[in-house]
Amino acid sequence: MIDSPLTPGEPASRTWIVAVFLLLATWACGPKAPESFPSGVVLRVPLRAEGELAQGETKTVAHFVPKRDDQVTADDPVQWSGAATKEVRFSKVPEKFTPEGKLHENRIPGYIADGEGRKQITLRGSFDPQNFNQVVLRSDNYGPEFTNIQLVFAKDGKDRLRSETFEHRSQPEELTPFAFSFFQNRSLGLVFDELRVEFTGGNSNLVSISDVSLMRVPDHMLLPEDEEGEVMVTLGDESRRGPVLSSKRPLTARMEAPPGARLRFSYGHIDALRGRNQNAKLHVYLKGSQGQIDKTYDLESDPRQKSAWHNVDIELSRVGAGDLELRYELEVAGKLTGYAVVAEPIVTVAGETPPTVLLITSDTHRSDHMGYSGGPVKTPNLDALAARGVTFQYAFSSTNITNPSHIALMTAKGPRDTRIINNHTPLAREANTLAEQFRAQGYRTFASASAFHLAHDESGLGQGFDRLNAPRRNTRIGGVSVTILEEWIAEAAGEPLFVWLHVFDAHAPYVPPDPFDRKYYSKEKDPFAEGAGPGLPAEVDPPFLADLKDVTFAYEQYRAAVDYVDATVARVTDIPRFANGLIAFTADHGESFGDHQIWWDHAELYPTSTQVPLLLVWPGAPGGKSVETSVQHTDIGRTLLDLAGHAGADFPGRNLAAAAEDALDSEPLYGLAAHRMSAYLHLDGYHLIFHIRDHQEWSLERKRYKHELELYNLREDPECTTNLVDAEFERAKKMRAAVVKWLAEAPSTSMGRNKNMSKEMSDTLASLGYATVEQESDEEILVDPDCDCECCLPFH
Repeated sequence: MIDSPLTPGEPASRTWIVAVFLLLATWACGPKAPESFPSGVVLRVPLRAEGELAQGETKTVAHFVPKRDDQVTADDPVQWSGAATKEVRFSKVPEKFTPEGKLHENRIPGYIADGEGRKQITLRGSFDPQNFNQVVLRSDNYGPEFTNIQLVFAKDGKDRLRSETFEHRSQPEELTPFAFSFFQNRSLGLVFDELRVEFTGGNSNLVSISDVSLMRVPDHMLLPEDEEGEVMVTLGDESRRGPVLSSKRPLTARMEAPPGARLRFSYGHIDALRGRNQNAKLHVYLKGSQGQIDKTYDLESDPRQKSAWHNVDIELSRVGAGDLELRYELEVAGKLTGYAVVAEPIVTVAGETPPTVLLITSDTHRSDHMGYSGGPVKTPNLDALAARGVTFQYAFSSTNITNPSHIALMTAKGPRDTRIINNHTPLAREANTLAEQFRAQGYRTFASASAFHLAHDESGLGQGFDRLNAPRRNTRIGGVSVTILEEWIAEAAGEPLFVWLHVFDAHAPYVPPDPFDRKYYSKEKDPFAEGAGPGLPAEVDPPFLADLKDVTFAYEQYRAAVDYVDATVARVTDIPRFANGLIAFTADHGESFGDHQIWWDHAELYPTSTQVPLLLVWPGAPGGKSVETSVQHTDIGRTLLDLAGHAGADFPGRNLAAAAEDALDSEPLYGLAAHRMSAYLHLDGYHLIFHIRDHQEWSLERKRYKHELELYNLREDPECTTNLVDAEFERAKKMRAAVVKWLAEAPSTSMGRNKNMSKEMSDTLASLGYATVEQESDEEILVDPDCDCECCLPFH
């Protein structure tokens, strides 16, 4: 098969041609090829598909609409029924309705379930899973809060298949559509006789279903390809990037291979599209000027086996340098199409001094909790990094919540501009990310995160990374994330590398591992015993440590967790290739322990939540330099690219390294809180907070009121104890006007993509203290500049 002509690809992929063109030209045109590439070479293999991924269009297999009782017949394909504490019934269009609670005219007729607690609407009929792989329904929730919605298929009174669970919130104008995928139906032999829609939890007494459709969606709809024809597929805890290979669509490439090169890639099944007993095999055919290589690799065939990533490393000396033809084929048994991903395919040459860039983010890490800043922690390893590089005393995040903050880091755009203001809106593929820029410069790009909501499927932050590993549920200690990176970094020896490590250990509920547990709190003392110490204010209702009687325990555990972060960082920075690497350490936000009457949380925009550590290390950096210029972490990406020698990379921001030479001017810094609660402006040492709406999260002793204003002189009053709005009214007025103008200039479109949030994700976020009850809207006006409320009137 290798002897047949291959469909030629482009002679070089645009993702690496700029980076290595001159280098390749040197050995290709000169009398003698160089024996090594000191910086290493990573060439992206330009795999192209022979044909379309799949044929066919989305089809509606069946469409069910409820009827009035007097119209129902025995010949109807399904019979509607349900269960609720009050009633279930078909509802016709009412003659009158009011916005206070009646059914809206544009939403019905529909089948309703009314009553407290669990409700369900059931369709009984014949549902053959071989004919459909997606169920789409439109539903209404008329309660003031959310409820959870889930689909269940049953056979002979037994539940056989459940969908994931989504949050369902009331929409003011339209029905809410839900799409439940059931691609695993491919391997089932059952015909269901019941489809049940279950509503649980929340605080909604009335729900309705207006219609249900069974859809046949082409398999490839589960695998949306990006502009380069690649997908990000998650197997276990790990997402990897590459083109989709199907048993009906080979992948081919033709490219130039330098001397001493290796072909490296990984492959894996796509779990949701695996058929039963397919006995899949991956065939790899290589042909060069001096020979050919044929390889065959098995994929998991037992349905009880979870799909996993498999790494392949092929030395290319047998086929020779120069023109190389490559072909991948997938062989499967049976009639069902097989699918796999050929992830991160590269041709690589190891170098002796490959460039290395490391970005570390410590979740919930206050800027005053670093050893070098005189904080109440012991961070000798971070202190050693600070001695090698530059630290920033006044570095600020652009928000006070994890995902939007990390998205700001990776895009150089804060939450006002991304309009991503929660932990469950993924970044859209159209965004330009830091990882993409390093990847385009010829780097391998790896990320290991310690919180589930930073996984690619939840955050979109895998964009541009060849690999991103994050727990699928809950969180993990930083050491686990480092172990994953250690394996990857060893595998990438000699190759240019951009790495992002995220550690979550300083975040609530403050549980550092041994030997750091109770490092600062006596192991002989029970913090949950009555009278153990000062307790929480009655107004505070934490989702964790609820029975704690001594609040100092939480803070001392936080200190110990920061010490553990320091030890974790050492494991990475002690890897030899980072000795002369480019390193940035920062945080997404801080934490409060009673500061400003905020407990065990990073709510609000005071410096306790927004002032973060930032240190930069690079070859030739002025070691031990401390910078007082106020900066923001949205400039870190631009700084890393410039210091790595990629000033021409298409990425916004300022180079913070200029501050080391005192050549960085102060600029106004703006930030937006989670769920648009508040905004801040930091300018010339003054920190202004403008509250956009009334709010009182679980962690606040007192409520914050719409358009309330606070102003602090951070240089003279670092703990922000004295509100200067009255004392410095003119300054407050000018800064307030600037914030209002900044909010008014917010983009009208979001960089996020819509995603129904699963119940599991919502529950886990809530257990970590994250509020998820707010309904976010891209169209929401952040602030009315002409507001004449009591708080605004004095400033007009």
